[in-house]
Amino acid sequence: MKYTYYDNENNLVGLIPSRLLSLSNELFKNRSSKNTFLKTYTLILNKVETETRRRKNRGGKKMRYYVSLSSGYFRKSILTGYKRYLDLLIDNGFVEVYKRELDFYERKEKGIYIGLFDDPVYVESYKVDSFSKGYTIIEHPDSNDLEMKFKLNLKDSPYRQKNRNFLESIGVENIKLTSDQYGFRLYHNLSNSYKKELPKLNKSFINYDLKCSIPFQIKHYLEGKGYFKDPFLSLFKGDFYENWGREIEVEVKDRKKIKTKFNTYLNGNKHDYSPSIDEVIKSKFPLFHSLKYKGLGREMVKSETDLILNKVVGSLPIDEVLTIHDGFIVNKKDEHIVDEYINQLKVLNGFHLEKVSIE
Repeated sequence: MKYTYYDNENNLVGLIPSRLLSLSNELFKNRSSKNTFLKTYTLILNKVETETRRRKNRGGKKMRYYVSLSSGYFRKSILTGYKRYLDLLIDNGFVEVYKRELDFYERKEKGIYIGLFDDPVYVESYKVDSFSKGYTIIEHPDSNDLEMKFKLNLKDSPYRQKNRNFLESIGVENIKLTSDQYGFRLYHNLSNSYKKELPKLNKSFINYDLKCSIPFQIKHYLEGKGYFKDPFLSLFKGDFYENWGREIEVEVKDRKKIKTKFNTYLNGNKHDYSPSIDEVIKSKFPLFHSLKYKGLGREMVKSETDLILNKVVGSLPIDEVLTIHDGFIVNKKDEHIVDEYINQLKVLNGFHLEKVSIE
């Protein structure tokens, strides 16, 4: 069942549980306050619903997923005093905040000491300069509940506006732009179909693709931490994935398959590699292996997303760009502008950006 959607005017539309509607009438006399209270619930519901659908499409089996929403996002989409409404939703059992276990250093910093058999100490997920609070919906609406429409006064970031302009220019209707909660990648109407749909148009495009993007993000990360002689870096003498295959999967000759299995392994899929291969990786590349189990995959996807969306696409001196995770597409007429600009872009030093025509 679909609880929320965006209409043609980009208003957020959602079903409101009858108990929540009654509660809003009890708590507020002011119509504006009621609206903001219900909008806060619907906004979280929309994000949770989107993330749940995306995870299930990838084989996720959890019953409940949390989404990270920053205070800045709430302020931009609702208003400065959003916390009052959020607290009421939590206190009345409509929304739940993710709780995480305090680690040893945090407990030590706070002067909290627990014995070996004592229960862990949990706090809300928020941690300064680390991650936003995670939220989920506890009480969902049903099909008989009232549907309400809310206007969100969110100003699009430069890269979102450029994606919107591109999609509008080729006649896409009901434009949808969403971000996932894993690496904050941007998704749109053509994310999975651009290779099929763009050649149908009577136009020419240029696709810029960052080759071996995630491995090179790891390389830059390790070098940035001072690990210039780590054995993992030897894999970049030539084609990374071919070298990885020779070291780890000597029986596999398909580069595309090696790439897919490396990336899914890095991002937490334990089934692509047997325990024996995992031990080989641990033996040959101990630093990489330890960082992989500390969330390296997600951090590298976030780093890639920031590079492409904010540092490259967001700064390009053109108005129409379509992003595809580790690359972007522009109109053929803008090719010379893009080439001249990215050749001087220092953030791309060390990366290889490959160009392919789409006609």
